[in-house]
Amino acid sequence: MLPLPGFNKYKQYLSLGAEIAVALSGPIFIGYWLDQKYNSSPWFFLAGMVTGIALLILMFIRVIKNTKANK
Repeated sequence: MLPLPGFNKYKQYLSLGAEIAVALSGPIFIGYWLDQKYNSSPWFFLAGMVTGIALLILMFIRVIKNTKANK
């Protein structure tokens, strides 16, 4: 199968949706699980939310830098 013209330019954005979902939901689910295990609700959950949001912001910064570098 031959690659489509311009496909290489957009290849990095194809998995962006999955990266966003994992970066945000992964730490939240881990925090929820730790809260259930140690009966410390809502502290690990909140820490997971903060971690997920921080990862999301870092990912957006990386995407923006890559977009500016490719122009």
